[in-house]
Order: sequence, then structure tokens, then C-alpha cells
Amino acid sequence: STQSYMGQKINEVKAERQRIEESIECSSKMYDMAIQEHLQQLEDINVFKLKMETLKSDLQIVRDRCVKYEDKMCQLKLRSNQHYHKKMNQLDDCKKAGSDEVDRMNMEMQMSEMKINQIENNIQSKHNENIELQQLC
Repeated sequence: STQSYMGQKINEVKAERQRIEESIECSSKMYDMAIQEHLQQLEDINVFKLKMETLKSDLQIVRDRCVKYEDKMCQLKLRSNQHYHKKMNQLDDCKKAGSDEVDRMNMEMQMSEMKINQIENNIQSKHNENIELQQLC
């Protein structure tokens, strides 16, 4: 009778140990997946940062062009004959195109910054979840 009671207790302890091991394995897999997602999000942030740097560089080029166009326009306005009026109209078109491009790039930069903020918030959230998972384990 004592042996069967001890056997039953041993089996219960083994079952509980098996359940705990499975729970730890599941938590470990979830933690590993969260780490992989975190690493991917960090990589995504770096890609967005590179895109933003490129956009900033492109934006500066366009701004420089706009300044050059404005300088040329000022020179052309000083001379007031038909030939220069025609050139001024062409430069106005270029300036408008450059200004539209600056506006477009500013919008892209704002969108990229919003996306980076969203990813950083997601990473913080995942980090907090990871801390909770670690505490559970």
C-alpha cells in the first residue's frame, strides 16, 4: 500500500515536472520569437534611418537648386526684354517643380519619422512583454 502510494506520488511529480518543462520550452520559444521580431524591427529602423538620410540629402540638393534658380531669376528680372522674360518663365516653372519636390520629400520624411516612432513603440512594447515573460519563467 505504501509502495503504491509512493508510486502514485512519483508519477504525479513526474507529470508535474513534464508539465513545467513543456511550459518552460513554450515560454522559451515565445521569448526567442519575440527576440527575432525585436531584431527585425531594429533592422527596419536602420533601413528607415538610411532612407531618411538619403531624403535629407536629396532635399538639400533640391533646396540648393531652388536657391540657384532664385538667384538666376533675380539676375534675369534686372534685364527686362522679351528674351529674358521667356527665360524667367522657364525658371519659374523649374522653381515650382523644385518646390513641389521639396514638399513631396518633406511629406516622405514625415511619413518615415511616423513609421520609425511606431516601430520604436512596438519595440518598447515587445521589450516590456519580454521582461514579463522572463519574470514568468
